[in-house]
Amino acid sequence: MATRLNTAERHAILALLDAYAGGTLELRTGAQPATADTASSGTIIATPPIPNPAFAAAASGSRAKAGTWQATAVASGTIGWGRLISSDGTRRRDVSVSVAGGGGDLIIDTANVVAGGTVTVSGYTVNQPAG
Repeated sequence: MATRLNTAERHAILALLDAYAGGTLELRTGAQPATADTASSGTIIATPPIPNPAFAAAASGSRAKAGTWQATAVASGTIGWGRLISSDGTRRRDVSVSVAGGGGDLIIDTANVVAGGTVTVSGYTVNQPAG
C-alpha cells in the first residue's frame, strides 16, 4: 500500500520551514555536497539574509519564499548551489540553484556574478507531495 498525506499533514511538514526565518542562505560555487550534513564546498559568492517570515502560508501542499532575499556578492564566480541555514545554525537545507528555466530548486536573477554586484533570489517554492 502507498503512503498518502492529507493537506493538513503536508502543511504541518512545511511548517518546519519556519526555522529558517532570520537565518541565512549561502550561495556557493561548485557542486552541491552529498548531504546537508556534509561540510560546505565551493566559494561563498553571496549570503542573503532570510527574512522573517521566510515563507508565505502553505497552500495546496506548497510554500513559496516570502519577502526579499538579496545580498551584495563578496566574490566573483558562477553560483552552483545554495545552503539555507536556520537562525540558530542547527538546521541546513541544500538546494540546486539556477536562473529561470534552468531547473533549479531556487531561482536567482543571474548565475554568473561579479563581486560587488547584487544577487537576488526571485523564486523558491517547497512542495510536499501528497504521496
